[in-house]
Amino acid sequence: MLKNFCVAIVVFLCVLSSANAQQNLQGWHTQGQTFLVWKHLEPVPQDTTYEIYTSSESITSISNATWIGRVFANNGANSRLYGYVPDARWKLPDTSGGTATVDTNEAYFVVTPHTSGTAYYAVVLFGDTIVGSGNTTGPIMETVDSVSCTIQHRDSIVTIYSHWIDGSAQYDSGRPDYPIMGNEWSNGIGFNFAVWEPKEGYLPGNLPLNICLHGGTDNFFLRDRLPIFGRYMMPNGFFVSFDDPIAIKYPLGDSIGVFNFNTMWFGYNKKFCRFSLAFPTYADTIINYTMWRVWWETRWLLDNFPIDSNYISLMGFSMGANGLGFLTQLFPEIYSASLAVVPRGTGAKHPARYWLIGFESQNIPTNLDSNIGVYDAFSWTWRLQNLQQSGYDWPFTIIVTGKEDTLSEWQEKPNLYRQLDLAKTGFALYWDERTHENWSDTVHFRYSEHLCPTYLTRFRQDQSFPAFSETDINLTTSGQQPDPGNGDPEDGDPWGTWGGYLKWDTESIVDTVNKWVVTMWVVYESIYPNDIPEADTILANVTPRRLQQFDPQPGHTYSWSFVKVLDGDTLQKGTIATDSLGLITVPDLLLIKEPVRLTIWVPVGVEEQKAPTLSINLFQNYPNPFTQKTEIRFTYPISVSGHESRTRITIYDLAGRLVKSFPIHDSQFTIHKVTWDGKNDLGENVKSGIYFYKLKVGDKFSQTKKLLLLR
Repeated sequence: MLKNFCVAIVVFLCVLSSANAQQNLQGWHTQGQTFLVWKHLEPVPQDTTYEIYTSSESITSISNATWIGRVFANNGANSRLYGYVPDARWKLPDTSGGTATVDTNEAYFVVTPHTSGTAYYAVVLFGDTIVGSGNTTGPIMETVDSVSCTIQHRDSIVTIYSHWIDGSAQYDSGRPDYPIMGNEWSNGIGFNFAVWEPKEGYLPGNLPLNICLHGGTDNFFLRDRLPIFGRYMMPNGFFVSFDDPIAIKYPLGDSIGVFNFNTMWFGYNKKFCRFSLAFPTYADTIINYTMWRVWWETRWLLDNFPIDSNYISLMGFSMGANGLGFLTQLFPEIYSASLAVVPRGTGAKHPARYWLIGFESQNIPTNLDSNIGVYDAFSWTWRLQNLQQSGYDWPFTIIVTGKEDTLSEWQEKPNLYRQLDLAKTGFALYWDERTHENWSDTVHFRYSEHLCPTYLTRFRQDQSFPAFSETDINLTTSGQQPDPGNGDPEDGDPWGTWGGYLKWDTESIVDTVNKWVVTMWVVYESIYPNDIPEADTILANVTPRRLQQFDPQPGHTYSWSFVKVLDGDTLQKGTIATDSLGLITVPDLLLIKEPVRLTIWVPVGVEEQKAPTLSINLFQNYPNPFTQKTEIRFTYPISVSGHESRTRITIYDLAGRLVKSFPIHDSQFTIHKVTWDGKNDLGENVKSGIYFYKLKVGDKFSQTKKLLLLR
C-alpha cells in the first residue's frame, strides 16, 4: 500500500515538474511560417533546452509525433542587438500585421512548413516526454506563402529586420522561395540584419546597394560603431549589414554558457549539434548554409526596396573579407564589385572553427563543386582554378592588407597578390602600414576615395571592365614596382598598390560583337592626395573581363589601338592573339594622367564572316531560381539564315558537362524561347545546383548565362 502510494507521488511530481517547465503554449501562422511561444513558470538556467514536436493530428504522446527542433530556454533575448538596443527581445509577426514581443519568461520556436494543411505542436523540456493542454497547441492552418522579414527596431538612423531560418538534415530540401539555411539543430533560429536607407533621401528610380560582412569578433553592428557611421556609408543608396554567428552551448570553466560562434560566412558540418559539441569526422560534409542565407536576404531586399540589381556590391572586414570571396565565387552574377579589407590568412584561427568545420589536416569535403575540401575552399588559389573552369568572371575586387597585420598573416600576402595579379581577373591590390584593427592616420591609405562603398557604385554587374595586371609605376627599377616584398614586413615597399592608381570611365565602355572600347587614365585628381601617384605614367597589361557581347575566340587575332582622347594622337597599336581561354590581354600599355581610349576590334578578314551586330541576345531565364520549369528567351536575326541548323541552346553543369541541348530551327527575327524542366537529354531529373545555359549561333556567336535549380 505504502509502495503504491510512493509510486503515485513520484508520478504526480514528474507530471507537475513537466507542467511547470512550460505552460500556455500558443501558436499562430502568418507570412508562410508558424510561430510558437510558451512560458516557463520559474527561472531556468540559460543552457536549459526545449524540444519541439509536430503532427497532423492532436498530440497526446510524443511517440506519435515528429521531432522538428530544439531551442535554448533563453532564446527570447535578441542579444545581438544589446549594444544598440539594451535588453532587446525578439518580436514575432502576429496575424493582424503587428508584432508580439517574446517576454522575459517566455521562449519561442518558428516553423517553416513545406506543405499547406493542418498541424499540431507540442513543446517539452529536454528529457521529458509528458504532454498536456499546457504544452500542446493546434490545429493551426498552415500555408506555403512567401516568407518575409519582421522589423525588430526602427529609429531615425537604422532599421533592423529579422527572419527565422528553415533547418533540415537534408540541405537541398528547402522550399523554392526559402532554401535550407541550417541543419536540423539550427531549425528556427532568428537572424538580424540592419538597413540604412539613403541619407540624402530617395532619388528617382532604383538605387545601389552595398552589403557589409563583419569580422570574426564583431556583430553586424561592427561593435556598435556602424549605427553612427552606417548612414554615411551610402548617402545616395542602401547600406546593409548582415550577421553571421549561431548560438552554441559551450563549456566555460566550471560552468556552461550560451555563446555566439561564427560560421566564417560559409556554413558548418551538416551533423553539427549546437547543444552538444563534438568535432566532425572525415565522413562528414561542410554545408554552405550561411552563403544561402545571405543569398536569400539579398533577394528579399531586392523584392522589398527600390534597389538596382545591377549595382549590388560587397564590403567585408577580416573574416567578412574572406566571406565576400565565397559569395562572389558562388554567385558572381549578383555582385557588381567588392572591397575586402584585411582578409584573414589561410591559417588564421577563428573561435570554434574546429567544432564547425574540422581541422586543417582533415580538410573535410564541402557540398561545393567537386566536393572541394573546406580549407581548400578558403584558398584564393582554388577559387582562381575554379573560376577558369566555370567560365564566369568575378566582379571587380579591391583588396587592402597591412604589413604589420599578424592576424591576417602578411607573410602569405605578397605571393597571393602575385597569383591574383597574374590571373588577370580584375583586382586592385593595396598594402600599407596598418595592423589588423589599427588604421590610424599614419597608415598611407587610411583615407582614400577608392576604399569605401560609395566608390563601388561606379561598377555595374552587367558591364564589362578592364582588368589591369603587371602594373609597373617605376620603369627604371627592375621588377614590378611598387614591391610588396617577400612576406617579411621589413622587406619591400612599406605601402603601395597594383592597379589602384588606375581608373576607367564606365560610361565610355562599348561592348558589341565586333568591338570593345574603354577610356582609362592614371589617377590625377582626388580629394585624398594619397590616391594620386607621384609618377605620371604607369605600365600595365589590360584584359577585358565580364564581356557582354564581345566574344573573343581561342586562336583568333584581333587589332587594337591606344589613342589620346583629347587630341586623337595614337600612342600605341598592334594585333594580339587570344590565349587558350579565349582571353585578350593587350600588353605594355603606357597609361598617362589624361584619358586614353583602348579599342579592340575584329580584323576585316574575320569581321566579314560575322553576322550583323547587336541583334543576338540571350536573356536571363525566368523564373530564377526555379523548381519545376523555367523559360529561356533569346533573339537572333533573320540575316543569320543558313545558321539555323547550327543554332542551339545548351545547358552545362559546373564541371562543364553537357546536360541538355535544344536545337533551334526557326530563323525568324522574334523573341524565341525554350522551356527547361530540369531534366537531362536522357529524361532524368538533375540535382539542385547552379547551371550554365549557352546560346550558340553558327561558329561565331555565343553567349552564356547562369541559372539556379532548387529541388
